[in-house]
Amino acid sequence: MSCRSFLAPAVLAVALILTSCSDDGSPTASPWVAQTLPSGSQGTSLWDLASDGTRVVAVGGQSFSAVSIAPALFEGTTGSADFVRITPSSVPTNAILTGVTFDADSMVVVGGLFDGFGDPVGAVVLDQRGGWSQHIVGIDGAATCVEGDGAGTLWAGALSGGGAAIQSTSPDAWVPGDIFLTSQEAQVNDVASNGTDFFICGWNDAGTPENFVARRGTTGWNLIPGGPVDDTTAGDYRALYVDGGALFVGGTVNSGDGDTAFLVSYSDLGGWTQMVIPIPVASTMEAINDLQELPDGQWLFACGLRVAALWRWNPADGSWTNEGPNLPGRMTALVRTASGAMYAAGWNAESPSLPPDPLLYRRN
Repeated sequence: MSCRSFLAPAVLAVALILTSCSDDGSPTASPWVAQTLPSGSQGTSLWDLASDGTRVVAVGGQSFSAVSIAPALFEGTTGSADFVRITPSSVPTNAILTGVTFDADSMVVVGGLFDGFGDPVGAVVLDQRGGWSQHIVGIDGAATCVEGDGAGTLWAGALSGGGAAIQSTSPDAWVPGDIFLTSQEAQVNDVASNGTDFFICGWNDAGTPENFVARRGTTGWNLIPGGPVDDTTAGDYRALYVDGGALFVGGTVNSGDGDTAFLVSYSDLGGWTQMVIPIPVASTMEAINDLQELPDGQWLFACGLRVAALWRWNPADGSWTNEGPNLPGRMTALVRTASGAMYAAGWNAESPSLPPDPLLYRRN
């Protein structure tokens, strides 16, 4: 399953479908508007988004061949559809950037360094706090995602032997964190914080459990057992969202008939709860790669393993709406700005003979 491979840039072209479908199949107008990236952005896969309220940042990697890559970092403002490319002097040329967050008004970006064979050989952190600085963290692998608690502590997930996480309590203190899994290799797919605790999810190759959700409180990292794909290699926890005392986890599972998205919630009082996604919708979604609750109680999902799609769920009436773009590829990230605008990112794999093209949309 592709969900167990590391972030190899998919081989990908740009198109935009301005219609979408509700769960009864009827077409609806898409509320998403394509954003403009600078010329020369072809071949870019976008992996993550972040906003400090007025700025929106998208990160990824640009592929020119199977082994020739470059980091991609784009910045825009919520009032404009135009993004510009940022190239801090500290960015290594052989990196793919896979995670971004803001600590106050400073950007923190993480990713992986790659050798001439396209394999990850180190984790890189680009920290704007106090001025751009580069940190190469001593793990055998790559950083995959990053989040902060709003009080200066950040954790980044990693692809590494032992399932390492990377911690920072200051711009100059990026260090390997607790190793709480014993395995040949593990990957943290997402990290989230409720301001007190941190949460991570991912997969554990040749270890127990096969897939994991864990929380770091006052006693360090501890697994949250009993999730739906803990004990199977045919599934993956891919995305986290924290809402008060509830943790929402999205992912994918393969039942033999194809990849199907799932959504579960967890609370200390109620344990795990499976959220019902109609089977036709779940199979079309393939995987939940990111999720975001809206102020009106509806949810947005960035989906896909082979087909990039955005879905909206209204718990009040149980409806599911496909909001496009429904292109070969994957939607990977969502972020909401202070004004309430939503951004979504991913890539388009329409042409298997060409490198990927970025997908970046805004929804007011």
